[in-house]
Amino acid sequence: MLISKIKSLLENIVKPSFKGKTLILIAFTIAFGINLKSTITLMGFIPMDVNSSYPITFKNWVYSFSVISAYSWLLLDFNLIRKAKLFPKISRSSSLGILITGNLIIYITTLLIYIIGKSLIDSIFIMGEELYKKTFGWLVIMSATLLIVEIFKLKQKSKHDDIDKEILKREKIQSELNEIKNQMNPHFLFNSLNSLHSLIRSNPEKATLFVTNLSMLYRYVLQSKEKDLVSIDEELAFLKNYTDLIHIRYRDKFQINIDINKKDLHLSIPVLSIQLLVENAIKHNEISEKNPLKILVNIIDEYLVVTHKLRLRKTLIQSTGNGIVNLSRRCQYLIGKDIEIQQDENFTVRIPIKNN
Repeated sequence: MLISKIKSLLENIVKPSFKGKTLILIAFTIAFGINLKSTITLMGFIPMDVNSSYPITFKNWVYSFSVISAYSWLLLDFNLIRKAKLFPKISRSSSLGILITGNLIIYITTLLIYIIGKSLIDSIFIMGEELYKKTFGWLVIMSATLLIVEIFKLKQKSKHDDIDKEILKREKIQSELNEIKNQMNPHFLFNSLNSLHSLIRSNPEKATLFVTNLSMLYRYVLQSKEKDLVSIDEELAFLKNYTDLIHIRYRDKFQINIDINKKDLHLSIPVLSIQLLVENAIKHNEISEKNPLKILVNIIDEYLVVTHKLRLRKTLIQSTGNGIVNLSRRCQYLIGKDIEIQQDENFTVRIPIKNN
């Protein structure tokens, strides 16, 4: 549903306008170009040929400009709009035949109208070399117009190709986002169930609280299926349930400090982004009495910053690194900015924030 709406919106934004003013303006431009010499002559910039059998007059100029404009517009309209509407479902070979036939009919009809009209206006029937010039000139106009048609079609095809690429890119990112939502780290679930098993025996009351937090955790994941961005307030509420479970497992060996002003809680970030970074920190770093894992979450210069001291496990857990890569792509897609990563004695990830 979301992807189809995006596609419709993009197509409406980039679709070339073949109707109304655009085609008329192009037709007028072609007619003006063809009648440029006559225009300059009427304006007195070049001398009039008084011996010509076909004198240039303002009435001739208006008629020529009008008919050539109409001829160009008919060619543009037929090739870009009318053919597709009149013959929506035809084969490629039939389409070529219709195009040739239609353009020839427009060519012959408008040429005859032009010749007859000019003959009536000048009281001289066009024939001989002048008829040849007009016939050839009409072919030149048709060729120039059809070239413009092809440019429009290539532009339209290029735009549609760009749309398709963008849609595929967005669908891929959306699919990856859904994958994150649909399956939290199996190791986390496995460890949570182990912790729950221990608590049931040693502390049933705490085990009940554990189950409540775990259910709220997964409820949030299910409810966020239709969301891409959430408020920092929502994400922190989810993070609390998540870290409560971590605290049960690691106790004081795991500490998280949230230093965010209340006025910033309405701002938006990609869903499950902080949880992903906290989970990565737990997965890759040593957590012990001697070296507890301390994570700081705050906001600096329109970025939500998650940082912790880097103490890599001696035995590293195998990781694809897809989580950080996916977060980067989601931020670019949803917010228009990439995450920033800094690694020295600390590991810091800066998530761009979107103002609502």
